[in-house]
Amino acid sequence: MKSLSLIAALLFVATAFAQVSSKATNFLNKKYPSATNVTWNETEDGYEAEFEVDKEYLLARFDNSSNWIVTRGSITDAKLPKAVSEACYKNYVDGIIESVDKIEDPTGIRYEVMLSEDDSSYILLVTQEGKVIDTTTIELEDDDFD
Repeated sequence: MKSLSLIAALLFVATAFAQVSSKATNFLNKKYPSATNVTWNETEDGYEAEFEVDKEYLLARFDNSSNWIVTRGSITDAKLPKAVSEACYKNYVDGIIESVDKIEDPTGIRYEVMLSEDDSSYILLVTQEGKVIDTTTIELEDDDFD
């Protein structure tokens, strides 16, 4: 009897996952038709897909109803739009870009740029048009240099 209950539970989970992932998979295939190495994972609040597009690793998140929430991935600073790069260096002339994440959601595309200048690091959230929406300062502690 226990094995029958376990089989029924597994079938229920597999059926629920198939329905959710079908909607999410269709979205992913349409939005990222050249995606390769796609791996799906269930999360506490939905699903996520890890995949590659043009040798870049991306992570797309979906809610429990398989609605797309966000796609995020690291890019090189060479791939930053000119307006974003100019916005970063406007206030941090001597800054060095350490990392860039491209973030896309239903409202648009933004870039999270981490740069360092002197003894501080900064995280800038910038629209693709070059508008800085948020800046966070990260003060490095003395033991960060040991």
